[in-house]
Amino acid sequence: MGTLNITSLLDESVQPPLISPFLLLRSVEDLCSFLDISHRRLNFLLYVLTPGDRYRSYELKKKKSSGTRTIKSPIKPLKEIQRRLANELSAVYKTPLNVYGYVKHRDVVDKAKQHVGQRWVARIDLENFFGTFNFGRVRGMFRAKPFNFPDSLATVLAQICVDTNELPQGAPTSPIISNILFWRLDARLRRLAREHRCVYTRYADDLVFSTNKRHMSSGICTVLDELSETPTIRVGETLRKEIEGEGFKVSDSKTRLFGRTARQQVTGLTVNEKVNLGREYVKELRAILYACRKFGVEAAKERFMASHYGKNVPPGKAAPAFAEIIRGRVMYVGRIKGYSSRAFLALARGMPILDPNFRVPEEHAAPRAYLFTEGVTDYLHLDAALKRFRKAGEFADVTVEWDDHTKREQMGDKRLLQICDDIAKGPKQDRLCIFVFDRDVPDTITKAEAPDGSPKLRGNGVVSMCLPVPKHRDQSSPMCIEHLYSDEFLYQYDADGRRLFARDEFLPSGFHKSEDFLSRQPKTSLIVDSDVVLSAGERRGTSVALSKRQFAMFVNLQTAPFSEPDLSGFRPFFEALRQLMEAHEAIQAMPVTPPANDRGQRVPPPGTGAGATQIEA
Repeated sequence: MGTLNITSLLDESVQPPLISPFLLLRSVEDLCSFLDISHRRLNFLLYVLTPGDRYRSYELKKKKSSGTRTIKSPIKPLKEIQRRLANELSAVYKTPLNVYGYVKHRDVVDKAKQHVGQRWVARIDLENFFGTFNFGRVRGMFRAKPFNFPDSLATVLAQICVDTNELPQGAPTSPIISNILFWRLDARLRRLAREHRCVYTRYADDLVFSTNKRHMSSGICTVLDELSETPTIRVGETLRKEIEGEGFKVSDSKTRLFGRTARQQVTGLTVNEKVNLGREYVKELRAILYACRKFGVEAAKERFMASHYGKNVPPGKAAPAFAEIIRGRVMYVGRIKGYSSRAFLALARGMPILDPNFRVPEEHAAPRAYLFTEGVTDYLHLDAALKRFRKAGEFADVTVEWDDHTKREQMGDKRLLQICDDIAKGPKQDRLCIFVFDRDVPDTITKAEAPDGSPKLRGNGVVSMCLPVPKHRDQSSPMCIEHLYSDEFLYQYDADGRRLFARDEFLPSGFHKSEDFLSRQPKTSLIVDSDVVLSAGERRGTSVALSKRQFAMFVNLQTAPFSEPDLSGFRPFFEALRQLMEAHEAIQAMPVTPPANDRGQRVPPPGTGAGATQIEA
């Protein structure tokens, strides 16, 4: 097992708050006072009770194999101590951008979004993840910066967190400690991914690398006996060396490599064109609700619990409420597929048999408008802005659904205008469809908005508009969605030293006007987000361009330093949306006026007016 330089790791991975009483502890007595527990009681928990008394073990079935996973649930007094320690550790841990497991406000969906639309997706699993973090590693963590605890205190803290020389899966402290101790390898893998033009994410022991290159780099993942019907996938030697150098072991049997023609799966979600659920998940939910209707709720519940839990209910705990489990899964379908999707609505209609009070939350009600954007990342910026406005109590009544942007990588303004016209001239429909265009092509601006610059009403509920110009931009300058942010926010560097560039920052030769950067393929777009490299120094040729897609993801996921944008540039856009929604709904509520005949007289609908058959109530 490789050695771990705890000190260098913690110097960068944790940032102590200005005042942290936990970091001031210098003895076991201080710890007992901090935890509000007697020294005698702590000794009893650690040295009198046996491991079998401190933890209650039970087996859980693994979702993707026939094996089981051992869960060790600490007894209540120990769990309370561990929960307190976990909170303190979380307060000083700086979460890397690529980590999505056991992190507040990040989950498997956020992780999956990072790999959408990639040509290749490699999934790598680590063996015995929590078991790799032994007593020595945990004790060393507490001895290193920023904790700097004395040996005696570090030993006791490690004894609280470790069981039988490993982090117990089920203890509140295990997830945050595993993230801290994995930090150095996370940094190395992030650099390795950047060198091979890959996106890297981690959720606990599940590592994912994806790329849009024609072939996945052999340093990341290789295919053996490629011509075989069942080719063998192996982790590349470069990646394996990094992983094993930190004391971890790759589970070769679980290594997977997916091309675009296969169903690319990341933490249970498919990411080929958009984040989506497998058919099996929705199909199982439909079957459960059908069983509730046909055989009764109790019979369906008994079968479900036996199949999914069996004897795996944690000791001393009741089985989870059946209705709550199904409700959670149905709402999960809504989050992934959309709350107006057929799959979700069909499941929602079946929920009252389990929960008569089931209602779709107001924030997920039917949208008042459907938005179509020109760029494939535009919706991420608008969605992030709308969520922040709502959190501040603004635009709660502006409910929208975004067009399925993932199926149109090469949309562009001309294609979007064509779709706009097709819907306007197509079959009658009642929904409000709003098409949003950038202000970068004069001809498109003329076609997309009215002569006075207001949104253009095209009939059949279709409206086209260009992005309103924010106060910090010149009215005559071309702009796209990113220009709704200030330049200070838009062109700042990310944690890896990359940023977006403006087209006018470069000379016709491709060299930057003031810095040692070179745009190898000068772009015509307003924002340059690729092929910008250092043109001098030891790192000459290193890419410094942040992709528009990654920038949009950072903003949407509130990733530093893009976590707090000034949204004043977005406010006029949502104000315009609200006005369009109100106007559309007012028109929809108006009584239909009968058409006129050749003499200008209104013709009543068939079955009404003089001579019509009267039906008595």
